Amino acid sequence: MRRLILLLILSAVLSSFSAAQSTPQPVSISVDPGLELSFNSIRALVGPEKTANTLNFLATRLALKMDIIEYLSVEVLAGFHYAYASDPLDFTSMPLSLRWDREKFSGLLLGLAASSEPLTMDYFSLKVRGEFTWAMEKEKTWEIELPSVSGEATGDNAFSLLTLDVTVQYDGFTGVTIFAGPRLNLLNGTFTAAESIIDLQGQQEFSYRQKNFFAVLAGAVIEMGGNWELNVKASLLGRTELSLAVFYIF
Repeated sequence: MRRLILLLILSAVLSSFSAAQSTPQPVSISVDPGLELSFNSIRALVGPEKTANTLNFLATRLALKMDIIEYLSVEVLAGFHYAYASDPLDFTSMPLSLRWDREKFSGLLLGLAASSEPLTMDYFSLKVRGEFTWAMEKEKTWEIELPSVSGEATGDNAFSLLTLDVTVQYDGFTGVTIFAGPRLNLLNGTFTAAESIIDLQGQQEFSYRQKNFFAVLAGAVIEMGGNWELNVKASLLGRTELSLAVFYIF
């Protein structure tokens, strides 16, 4: 339901921006490549008992930013990540109880983002950016060695993250644009563990989502000379994020 609400909000905002433009804008696509490094920590509620935990992930992503028209940009994101839960997870509904203690999972991280700057007044502007991120993690395998039998355990952590940022930008400084505003987050994921010991099979899943819906975001875009641009941003409260991104602007 929260994902549907956020999608409806994003759709309504972007639709209103489109309707506000009285003169059609010519389509002129430019592509700017970039590299992003980020650390994210999201407080989550895990399982049917909604146990408090935290999902942490470190990501490295390549980005292709495409300016479609003056008021609309699209980003394609692809990279690699490591993710883990900060507190142990106990899987007890299996032949042999299994504990994950900060087990790290890795895999691809894919994303798609759209942003718009519909309102501008002197040095101030309003920017809206929505992003969907999907983690494709590689399954982990552990060997089970008992005195008389052996087996295998597997684990997986799959999640997606939907983000909506609404920020006010100020570009009155030479070569630097600063921004700040609220951030909305929707996290959905599943921790899955399975075991196979001779003829005994078992599997258990814990679904999880974000504990807090809202966060605050701030950062800066810095022109580094030539065609290079550095993006720095940080968020707090519902989601802690620290990220650096470098873009080459054609």
